[in-house]
Amino acid sequence: MYHAQHVLGVPVLNMVSGNASLYDDKHVLSAPMVHRKFYTTKKETQLCPAMLWPTEADLVTVFIEEECSFAQAPSQSQLHVLQSQWHSIQSLIPTDSICHCVVYANKRGDLTMGVYDVVRLAGQDLTHESILERHARLHTMMQNMQQDPGPVQVHWIGFENACINLLLCPNTLLPFETHKVLRLEATRYSVVLKPIATLNSEVKNCE
Repeated sequence: MYHAQHVLGVPVLNMVSGNASLYDDKHVLSAPMVHRKFYTTKKETQLCPAMLWPTEADLVTVFIEEECSFAQAPSQSQLHVLQSQWHSIQSLIPTDSICHCVVYANKRGDLTMGVYDVVRLAGQDLTHESILERHARLHTMMQNMQQDPGPVQVHWIGFENACINLLLCPNTLLPFETHKVLRLEATRYSVVLKPIATLNSEVKNCE
């Protein structure tokens, strides 16, 4: 991880929770691994969920409880106390929730945590919903916020073709450097390289 020292705090050996179901096998859902092989976009994948992948970014799963929040890196069972600089995430995501985030440095060099998926929300299991449905919930919560979330933001996801076209647009003003797209499949994430030409408008649904 590029930013582990700024995200992962003290390791937690034994989780003691007022709501034990938050940590059972069904709900401890770390983000899927990013597949090391690079891919290109094609008609069959252009309607897959995807996001712009910031340069030198890390994925992390955040568990939010009333008194503390915890973080977990992909493919690791070890939980850590979430570093204090990210405590403002509790102004966006309520207690008894699990969310997936991307951590990166923006163009000013400031670390940002972008929440892009929430798989448990205030005790409600959302894994039966699609990632785009869950992402829509995040935008609603962002609009209803009463406090400044500080370095925590909602990181936009959409269709793969929309993300690719953003990369190809020379006038796109993004707060971070990016040259790739991350395809958000259910069991793994895949890095999609920037193509050299614009996309064909005739696309198929990847599901």
